[in-house]
Amino acid sequence: MVEITSFYDKHHLSHNPSITEVIPHKIHQKLHGINLIESDLALKMRRYDKLTRLNIGLMNWSYAYRKEFGLNVKLPVDLTPIQEERRLIIKDVKRLLKRELRLTRHIGGFGPRCLGGILAFAHPSRFPSLSKFLAYCGYKNSVRVKKRYSRRAKSLARLATEETITKKDSHYYVLYNKMKEDMMRRYPDYPKIIIEVKARNRVATFLLKEIYSIFHDRPNAECDTSHTGHNR
Repeated sequence: MVEITSFYDKHHLSHNPSITEVIPHKIHQKLHGINLIESDLALKMRRYDKLTRLNIGLMNWSYAYRKEFGLNVKLPVDLTPIQEERRLIIKDVKRLLKRELRLTRHIGGFGPRCLGGILAFAHPSRFPSLSKFLAYCGYKNSVRVKKRYSRRAKSLARLATEETITKKDSHYYVLYNKMKEDMMRRYPDYPKIIIEVKARNRVATFLLKEIYSIFHDRPNAECDTSHTGHNR
């Protein structure tokens, strides 16, 4: 029996009855059409993603270590190289997306980290319709119920929304406040956290719609300098 590791996946040949086979991870991706996009941008963003997860994990570990052994104890691990590598990757992404960033500079807080991730992992030109793009990013009710969407794309959209709201973008921050006010009026019994989540999800949907409208017809993410305002 083949041991299932990170290099092998369990592939379902049938669900009723349940019949599976163990196949290499890369072949499994190809069968389901989710093989990795090979590009300079995608490679850099995958590295950035892994380094971010590593950095967060080590920061949490460092906090627990100092909490147990004292705040002044010397940590046996240095986070500086990881953080420096992340900074250099984003610097490279800025260079790669110099033209593309001009198209989204009107969106406050929407920088190279979010744009690079979305164009690397969920480029709008890959999807024949806005509906399929939103579904892939996890912002359609139908896929949320079945939980069949890209977790990575959804987390990027969530991050982009948070940064846009934090930077108080002239359009999306106002929209966010209007959404909260409307939901509080319509659902006075809802907890504040539910209102907050729903409002942010609505803003994320509108933000993704704008990103789709800008980049759907740009398979190579080529840009021009004529698009300078919100396209809603």
